This record gives sequence, C-alpha cells and structure tokens, in this order.
Amino acid sequence: MERIAVLSREELLLQTLTELIQEMVAEGSTHYSILIEQVYAEFMRELLIQAAEAGEGLAKPASLLYQASHTVERRVQERLGEVKFGLHRYKETLCDALKAPAKELLALQGELKDARRRGEISSEPPINRGEQIPFQILEIGLMNSEVQGLIALPASHRCYLDFSQIVESCTVQGNWFPFELIVKEPNIGDLVFVVDQDGSINIHTENFPIETLDRTRNILKFLAERLYTGDTDDDPYGLSCEPFT
Repeated sequence: MERIAVLSREELLLQTLTELIQEMVAEGSTHYSILIEQVYAEFMRELLIQAAEAGEGLAKPASLLYQASHTVERRVQERLGEVKFGLHRYKETLCDALKAPAKELLALQGELKDARRRGEISSEPPINRGEQIPFQILEIGLMNSEVQGLIALPASHRCYLDFSQIVESCTVQGNWFPFELIVKEPNIGDLVFVVDQDGSINIHTENFPIETLDRTRNILKFLAERLYTGDTDDDPYGLSCEPFT
C-alpha cells in the first residue's frame, strides 16, 4: 500500500467544496446546488467547532456565523483563483439555519472553560517525538473518571500514513478510510484501532482495567510512531522499528 497524505477535516471539506464549484462552472450551470449547500454548511460547522474549542467565540452567534462564512468564501476563492462563483446566495440560508447550533456551541464553550477552571479537563497533552512526525495522545473523558477512549493525532497535517511500517505488527483491514488496525494481544484479545484521513488513530477503552489501558496506550504510541511519516523515508532520529514488547 502506498503512503497516503494526511488531510485535516477542514482541508477535505475545502477540497470537496472547491471541486463541486469547479464542476458547476465547467458545466455552465447556474442552478442552486443542494450538494454545495450541504458541504458549505458542514465547513461552517467545522469552523464553529474549532472556534469554540480554541476559546475564540464571539459575544453573539451572528458574529460567529459571519466570521465562519467569510472564512469559507475567502478560502474557496483562493483555491478557485480567477474563477468567480457567488457563494453569497448560500450564506443567508445557512446563517439562518445554523443560528441554533452556534448558540449551543457558545454555551458549550462556556461550560468547557468552567470545566478547565475546575480542573475537570486536563491541560494540553505532551508531544511525543515519533520517528519522523511529532504526535499527541489524548484521553477521552473527564479527569478522575474512566478513560473512554484514546486518540493519537499528528502535530502537523503535513505528513503521511505509511502502513508498510506496521504490517508486521498488526493486521490492516479496509480499502480506504476508515482503516482498522487489529492487534492481537494474548492476555487481552483483539484490540481494534481505527485510522481516519485526518491522521487520527483511535480506540474505545470503556471498561478497560488500568493494566489493559496502559498496555493499549503503549501500543497506540508504537503504532503512531511508525505510521506517521514525513516527506522522506529516511529515519532522521536513527531509531529502529522493533516490535512493541
């Protein structure tokens, strides 16, 4: 299997929206596209979520929606270059439809800040060096409570997934995303890690005993260290790819 470029969800939506517009322009069509509306809406939702997670929400949902729609139009136009397309006719419909989700995100943002202030949510996890690409391992769940899942994420989306580096350590299933990595552990059973195109590697850990959770975290770290690669196949740190123990 060839290496596959990691693409953020934002980049995937941008590419999809741009391609849909280019197809319409090439066909000379001027009709209102439901597909464009749906991808535009999903792109705006992604930007709203990012703003809420980063604590960048504005005082009013309308301001947040305007900021998101302006960002979408600007980035799409940058990709289109000299090709002109009027996304403004979709804006009013979408901003009206997304008012309620925007209000909910602003409310959740406040709850998130309060939870961090109370120490219920951990601070930013440390960066793991990796063999070529730095990455983070995040725990899903509140502090001092059960860890419901683990997720590895590359610190940069400018990297690749090289499945050839892990084929001796696990079984890779799937022809396209999401892929499944199945690791057989004698004392645990099959551990199923799911890989998506944004580079995330995740596994559900609900009801895992502490020892199983620690073992799963070490395996996830091993997989991420080898799966994430840069623009070259060289090993800049001089590390070997020995099986995890």
